[in-house]
Amino acid sequence: MATIKDVAARAGVSVTLVSRYINQKKGVGEDSARRIQSAIDDLHYKPNALARSLVQGETHTIAVLMDHLCSPRLFPFIQGVEEVAFSAGYTPIFLSASGNAARKSRIFAEYSSRGLVDGMILYGDLDATPESRENYVNNTMPLACVDCAAEHLAGDTIRFDSSQGAYQLARHLLRDRRWVCLFIAEPDSADTRSRISGYGRAVKEISDEDHMHIVNSGWTEEEGYQTMMRLLNKGICPEAVMATNDACAYGVMKALTERGKRIPEDVAVTGFGGDGVQSVDTRLPALTTVQQPMKDIGKEAAKMLILRIAQPGLPLENRFFSSQLVLRRSSHL
Repeated sequence: MATIKDVAARAGVSVTLVSRYINQKKGVGEDSARRIQSAIDDLHYKPNALARSLVQGETHTIAVLMDHLCSPRLFPFIQGVEEVAFSAGYTPIFLSASGNAARKSRIFAEYSSRGLVDGMILYGDLDATPESRENYVNNTMPLACVDCAAEHLAGDTIRFDSSQGAYQLARHLLRDRRWVCLFIAEPDSADTRSRISGYGRAVKEISDEDHMHIVNSGWTEEEGYQTMMRLLNKGICPEAVMATNDACAYGVMKALTERGKRIPEDVAVTGFGGDGVQSVDTRLPALTTVQQPMKDIGKEAAKMLILRIAQPGLPLENRFFSSQLVLRRSSHL
């Protein structure tokens, strides 16, 4: 396999001049450029992509740092990022902190300080400790921040209103039911706090009470199933369940169906963040949910980041995406 030294020898120039030509630097005359390119063609020389990226300061790679990668709700977001990144000539790398905010801060610091990527999409909550805050504040890498408290970050931002979606769901259920139970995952996250706020606002408006029914369920269908079963085994059965996401809602409905509960006659069930895909279990009714345009959000985040990489001096941008309540059989009497 030919090396840069072989190219320099064939062209009759120095290795430094070949390197300048490959990396599109100034100082290479027309005659030298012709001889270097001819040598490259003759020897079928392939420049080392990593070495070239380090010289140019570009990797054509972006990182997407998230709390989790396994939530079905996030799959359309990931797809949206991929579509835009690939079409723009960038390769996305998806990184998971596995729900650990301190680990998220460490990953962020490593990628931002070592120049491993050209920019990063940062999704979800940030660690509020002084050490982590310093990591984020001192960053100079192009950023697009999605659904995170990014006031102290120099990055473009995208937000969506989970509070309003939860408020709409709760009002819908409280019209003819009093005992509405909110299933949550990751109690300390900003998204969960936002949903609790919207749910509590609806409870206060409709029933003029402050008491809320909140259960920690987890994200998955199995967790929704097991949580609902635990309640039923204790003789507890709310009139309605607002599940943390659609997968959890399907688990809730399976547990209720196995125990002979009719949906929605006995218990209404709703999801959250769904994309309209229904369960393959034909026993289950179509699910009422709050749709969030996760694929569009992923696309927008990638577009904002790639533009920021190309034009770092542009004013910072803020985007807001609203949620849409989609009513289906699972909550309609």
